[in-house]
Amino acid sequence: MTIRAAQPASIAGGENLSVFASSEWGQRQFCKICGTHLFFAAPSANYFGVSAGSVDDLAGLTFTTEIFIDCKPDIYDFANKTRRLTEAEFNALLAGSQSSE
Repeated sequence: MTIRAAQPASIAGGENLSVFASSEWGQRQFCKICGTHLFFAAPSANYFGVSAGSVDDLAGLTFTTEIFIDCKPDIYDFANKTRRLTEAEFNALLAGSQSSE
């Protein structure tokens, strides 16, 4: 789970950040020291997300969107009413974001 950020995060200790290209459009960023997942980015779609687990206070935030719902494990069944996108729908959004740049 990530919390959408308006821009890429700027953090102290950035030299300890490792970037892994997890797909053609996505990057996962981890701490080189402890391995904690900190950020997810889809730069071509202008999406930058901070790992929810790295945020101390989640008060006031709303869970709004699930992606890859057609690929999710059966045990993931959130009670919230969210926007639910299949892999194809999410990829179409990314493609639309790339063509509008």
